[in-house]
Amino acid sequence: MRPTLGEVGGLTEEPLASQPVPGALAAALGITDPGPGGADVLAPIEGPAAILAGPEVLAAGALEGLRAFACAAHLGVLNTFGAKGVFRWDDRHHLGTAGLQADDFRLAGFADLRTVVATGLDPTEVRPEHWRLGAEVVTVAPSSLGALAGRVARSPRPIHRPALYERIAAVAQPGYRSDARPRHPARAVADLRDDLPPGGLLAAQPGPAGWWVARTFPTERPGQVVVPPVALPGIAAAVGLTAARRAVPAVVVTTGPPDPVTTDLVARARAERLPLRLVCWDDDVDLSRTAELIAVAGPLVAWGTDG
Repeated sequence: MRPTLGEVGGLTEEPLASQPVPGALAAALGITDPGPGGADVLAPIEGPAAILAGPEVLAAGALEGLRAFACAAHLGVLNTFGAKGVFRWDDRHHLGTAGLQADDFRLAGFADLRTVVATGLDPTEVRPEHWRLGAEVVTVAPSSLGALAGRVARSPRPIHRPALYERIAAVAQPGYRSDARPRHPARAVADLRDDLPPGGLLAAQPGPAGWWVARTFPTERPGQVVVPPVALPGIAAAVGLTAARRAVPAVVVTTGPPDPVTTDLVARARAERLPLRLVCWDDDVDLSRTAELIAVAGPLVAWGTDG
């Protein structure tokens, strides 16, 4: 069973202390646990197909297995927002990040697939009704991916970036370069990326900050970005404090003013002289630009916002 933030980070505040360590944080801290394996026989993967990878891949330390499986099967990988970094943003296998908005999986082409290989999904993060759009689902335990890589048939189909990737890029790329004031949120994300300490971790509070970070941060490695699956006050600060207490420099981003729990946890990190910094997006970031994301992929559904 995955440890909690209380066990790893020494938090005592409930309900934060009882929250499982997010998969990306587990990867950053090196506290992964393979967990139980699955079947050693793989059901046939009929094409067209794609892989949907969730944060349990990172929590299980199964990153290399996932990469080996994707390469052997010649399939693209769509990651949920809790699994950012399983492939670099510019890797040919990377299909984008999903689970944030109502149209994510449709724009990712899931309604046109014959097979989805699902691995490491967390139902707290993405619910089946969001991504099950009619394809046959082949479920693979993260710990089995490496072994099955040697037995999977290679798809003859080329890997194409879906509309989701291209449409988000059309919002993000101009935003990264924008000199407008207040800043475009994508520019604010680019600034966070540029200011992140070497080997550091960015924890984004669910809501506008987490939405933009999950949507537009060009992740290069697992554990670089943590966007928690639950919208508890102070959850990003709890992740950041846990990382900092394990000697991983952390930046926490939220919208201002920060909630009291966040303020208290950041003050505690300061008192302990830990490598944690708080960034509050306030009037300096133009969050009205979120309408651009909604125009691309529909309303937010992450963190239970669709009821």
